[in-house]
Amino acid sequence: MASVIIATHNRCELLEFTLLSLYRQSVLPGEYEVIVVDDGSTDKTRALLATIKPPYRLRYFSNDTCRGAAYARNRGLKASRGEVIIFLDEMLVERDYIRKHLQYQTKPWRAVTTTFNALDIYTHCYPHFPYAQRLECKKLGEKLGLKHFQLTGKKVVRLFRAEQILNHSALSYGRKIDGLNSTFKNLQAAYGEHLERMAAPWFLLVTNSVSMTRDMLEKTGGFDERFKGGWLEDFELGYRLYQQGATFINADDISCYHQVHPVNPDWTPRLENYLYFCSKHPVAEVFLLAGMHYPFFRWNLFGWGKIVTQYYEIKALEKGRYKEWVEAFYQLSSDLCWNVAEFLKGSRLPWNTEKTGFNRWPIKLQKKIKQQLESLKDDAQGERYKELVDAFKWLICLPYKKLTFPL
Repeated sequence: MASVIIATHNRCELLEFTLLSLYRQSVLPGEYEVIVVDDGSTDKTRALLATIKPPYRLRYFSNDTCRGAAYARNRGLKASRGEVIIFLDEMLVERDYIRKHLQYQTKPWRAVTTTFNALDIYTHCYPHFPYAQRLECKKLGEKLGLKHFQLTGKKVVRLFRAEQILNHSALSYGRKIDGLNSTFKNLQAAYGEHLERMAAPWFLLVTNSVSMTRDMLEKTGGFDERFKGGWLEDFELGYRLYQQGATFINADDISCYHQVHPVNPDWTPRLENYLYFCSKHPVAEVFLLAGMHYPFFRWNLFGWGKIVTQYYEIKALEKGRYKEWVEAFYQLSSDLCWNVAEFLKGSRLPWNTEKTGFNRWPIKLQKKIKQQLESLKDDAQGERYKELVDAFKWLICLPYKKLTFPL
C-alpha cells in the first residue's frame, strides 16, 4: 500500500487539481491513501477538504500555525499506513503515477524521484503573475475556448475544467522546463544512469514528487523540523539517507506536472536554511550549494556536481600529493558559508583579487598551495579537473573573516 502525503499552505486551487488528478489511478483505490497536511493555511483549503469526495481514502490534518514543510510532512508520515511513502506537492500526476512508484519500490533503500523529467503546466492565471506569464495563460485560455479573458483581471482564473483534470487530458498542455531535463542527461553521461559515480547524488531527493519506504524514513528520523518554510529540508534528508547507503533514482518513465504559481521573492528564509544545513553538516558539498543560488549564481547543478565529485577524486589521490590544496579548498568553501551569513547581516564586503586572496595564509603555505594548484592544472588529467580549478579561482576571491591557517 502507498501513502501519498501532501503538505500544503495557501494553495487550495492547486491542491484541488492535485487531488482530482489522483482520482482515476490505474491501481485500485484501496491500494493507496492520500494524506493532506494543511500547514496553517488562511485561504479556502479547509472548505475544499470538507466538500471533496474522492474514491480513495483521504485524511486531512491542519496545523494551527505555519510550522514548515518538514513538520507537516512528518505529521503526515506519523498518520500514514502505507509501507511505500510518496511525498507530493501540488502537482498533477498521470494515471500510472502510483502504480509505477510501487513497482520501483521493490528494492530496499531506494529513493525515487520524477523531478528531472517534470513538466510545467499553467492551470490557473494569477493576477500578480508577471506580464509574460499572464500572456502565456491568455494564449492557453484561447486554445481551451475560454471567453472574456482579461490580462488585467484581479482574480485567479481557472484554466481547466474538473473533467479535464480527472481524465488527465489537461496533461497534454504540459511543457518541458528549460534546461532541467538536459542538465540531468549531462549528469547521467558523466556519472552513470543513476549517478552512481557521483559524489553527491542526494540532491535527487526533491519532495515535489519522491517515493521511499517507511523503513528508510523511520531509520533516518524523517525530516528535520528546524528548517523554516520549504527549502533544503529535502536535500538534508537526502544527505542523511546517502550517508546510510541509500541509492537515488530519477524515474524517467514517470511524468509529473508542476502547476506554475507565483513564487515568494524573499530569499532570507532560504539562506537561513542553508546556514543551518552547513552547521549541521559542515562538508564541502553543502557549503558549495550557495554557489548555485542568490546572491552568487556562480554555477548550475551540473557544475556543482562536477566540482564536488572532482574534489573527492583529488582528495582520494595518493596521500599527501595535494594535501594543502585540498584543505585550502575546504576552507574556501566554508568561507562561502560565512559570506552568506554576512550578507544576511547586511554586510557588503569588498572582494579580493586572486593575488590578494592568498593572503589569508602565511607565505610558506601560499607557496605550497600555489605549487599544488599548478601541478593540478598541469596534471595529465588536468582538463578533467577544470571545474574544480575554476571554482578555486573564484572562491579565492571571496571576502574572508580571518587568516585560516595552519593547514
